[in-house]
Amino acid sequence: MGDQDSIEVTGFANYDVIPDEIYLSVYFKLEEGDNIQEFEFNLSNEIRENGAEIIIFNIEAYDGGEFSGLSKQIGCKIKVDTLDAVIGLINSLKDYGISNLVITNFGYSKAEQVFSKIAKEAFEDAKKKAGIYTSFSDRKLGKVIRIIDQSEPVQQGLFYSEKFNFNLSNLLANPNKISPTVSLTSRLIVCFELL
Repeated sequence: MGDQDSIEVTGFANYDVIPDEIYLSVYFKLEEGDNIQEFEFNLSNEIRENGAEIIIFNIEAYDGGEFSGLSKQIGCKIKVDTLDAVIGLINSLKDYGISNLVITNFGYSKAEQVFSKIAKEAFEDAKKKAGIYTSFSDRKLGKVIRIIDQSEPVQQGLFYSEKFNFNLSNLLANPNKISPTVSLTSRLIVCFELL
């Protein structure tokens, strides 16, 4: 450590949570002659009766051309709170002609509280490491000079992981094998004064 007057260390803390926000993209094939407004109204009611929240509705042409005949589909983004709710929603919407469903994101509504807790643990981890390094010399830790938080930002509690990108066939084939967790990580760079 020589004559340096400070030491900088990185502390980590992790916490695994079960998501309570599951975001889905669901697509419904429209048959020729379907009344889009009526279809959307009935679909909205069915989704809400299942306790799900509709984020957005949109109508797309999956052949990339003009809307005509069977090229129309309705897409919607939906939020539910459990994987059981996803399976229940799929079963409830079967008669509406689901053409595809993908889980796109997982979130955790109490992420901010968790980050407050694990930030303290990350700081203690940094302090412990700094103490180990100073034990090799006759120096002691002084006050904290600065803390740089390099944790992943929390944006509306959304977390994305490629391995959780389950599609409709996987969900229906393996409903009991899907148990995702989201790992929240706090990473602090702490600079301590050396005495």
